[in-house]
Amino acid sequence: VLGTLATGFLLIIYLGVNQVFFLVGALLIGLALVYFIGFRRRFVCAALLLVPLAALLLQSARPTSVVLPSGTVATVIDQVESRYGNIKIVDYSYGLRRQREMVLDGAVQSGIDLNSGQSVYAYYDLLGILPTAIAPGGRDCLVIGAGGGSVPLWYEEQGVRTDVVDIDPEIIRMARQYFGFAVSGAVTIEDA
Repeated sequence: VLGTLATGFLLIIYLGVNQVFFLVGALLIGLALVYFIGFRRRFVCAALLLVPLAALLLQSARPTSVVLPSGTVATVIDQVESRYGNIKIVDYSYGLRRQREMVLDGAVQSGIDLNSGQSVYAYYDLLGILPTAIAPGGRDCLVIGAGGGSVPLWYEEQGVRTDVVDIDPEIIRMARQYFGFAVSGAVTIEDA
């Protein structure tokens, strides 16, 4: 019970999920090294424990850009471990095409064409068009969950005052920094 509470309320908050995994892995390797060297005198087994450590170091040194089989270059331009997940900003380029995505725990939250600034996913357009079709005279709206800000920005372009609620301050920071997110209404960091 203490381990569960400490992990959920302390370690993840102050270290992040990835760092907790690395810390626990390093601790387990360290304990195994003490066992094999101190108690069993099995130096070959102890040396084999360095293989996962080397893999960890190689992973942290991997490049932030990769060329996909299609020829598209994918570049991680920012990454942060927030209290709510791992957020990445990834740029893709292929010839003259440039696209940016916000990815939260592996799921795309938003994507824009860097040349035009427009959303590249029809889903986000529908989130704007459908409510407008239902209430065409609406002048105010509330968007719950900002993502990269495509939906709130669409409403702002239509002249609709938009308030936004998102639980993660890092999402808002990255949306402002990388997607030009800005609204005329209030931005509230809170659980919706």
